[in-house]
Amino acid sequence: QSATGGAVVVGLVRQVAPIASALIIAGAGGSAMTSDMGARNIRDELSAMEVMAVNPVHRLVTPRMWAASMISCMLASLVILSGAVGGFVFNVLLQGVTPGAYFDGALGLLRVSDLFVTLGKAWLFGLIAALVACYMGMNCERSPAGVGRAVNRATVVAFMLVFVFNYVITTVYFV
Repeated sequence: QSATGGAVVVGLVRQVAPIASALIIAGAGGSAMTSDMGARNIRDELSAMEVMAVNPVHRLVTPRMWAASMISCMLASLVILSGAVGGFVFNVLLQGVTPGAYFDGALGLLRVSDLFVTLGKAWLFGLIAALVACYMGMNCERSPAGVGRAVNRATVVAFMLVFVFNYVITTVYFV
């Protein structure tokens, strides 16, 4: 029972937090970005911006990439904090483990590099979700049904890319 704290916090920091934040960004934020870009595509706003010599990528995509990346890092931190508190409540209050044993197990297995890798993964996953969402929205079929299909496609592609990149980064980090 005293090892539960270490397992919970290490699992949260290394894997759960960046994946959960990426899924939230890709699912909620990415679908909004895709539908917004798709609607702009249907109404020819993207073409109008190009005619006015305004680059839609610089004006619309870049801010969304930065915002998604930063929010993903913040969400990862929030997931770590709430998961650690939840694990503490379960382990200490319900199972009767001492608070010192909970935190000793958690801090004994973690390194500072784990936190940096987690925040880097969260940042990259937010960037990937925003890029996929904006690309799918800007290149969707020019109909409301096409926007809906683009939202679905963007969410699935972002999820798959996040899982692939997570596997690669985790493998490289532990090798």
